[in-house]
Parts: sequence; structure tokens; C-alpha cells
Amino acid sequence: MTIVEFLRESIDQDEAVLRDKIGHWMADPIQQRRLDDFVAKRRIIDVYTEAAEHTVALGAPTYQAVRIAALYDVIQILAEAYDTRPGWREEWRP
Repeated sequence: MTIVEFLRESIDQDEAVLRDKIGHWMADPIQQRRLDDFVAKRRIIDVYTEAAEHTVALGAPTYQAVRIAALYDVIQILAEAYDTRPGWREEWRP
């Protein structure tokens, strides 16, 4: 099992526990934030996986450039979970 597989499985398990707790009821704001966090974490893993595959296939310009770009993608994905709050800017959406 890779770290990515482990992380995906852990997120899936946590989400299943929360969804069982919520049942057929509408999630309260905190539960909804947790559900949104699961989505954001999966997107981060997808961005990482895609970047890693392209880096291996095409070669990276420099380690630092790749790292900065990847971290910016992560910041955008994390911020997107708050896109309904005052101050959000649509240009921040990944």
C-alpha cells in the first residue's frame, strides 16, 4: 500500500463514519465543513498524483518551481472550501 492509497482509504473511512452519524438528516454547518474537507483532501491527492505522474514522464523544470506550484494548488483547494464566506475571490478558484 502506498501513502496515497493509505490516505485515500483513511479519508473514505472517516467520511463513512460521519455519513453514518448524519444518517438521512441534513448535515449541520460543522458536519458539512467536514464533508467539504474530505472533498478538498481528495482533490489535493489528485493534484499530487497528476503532478507526480507528469514529473516522472516529462521531467521537472526545477525542484523548487514544482514545489511552489504544487503548494499553490494546495492553498487554492483548501481555500475553495470557504468560497461562500465574505471576502472570497472567484479568481482564487483552482
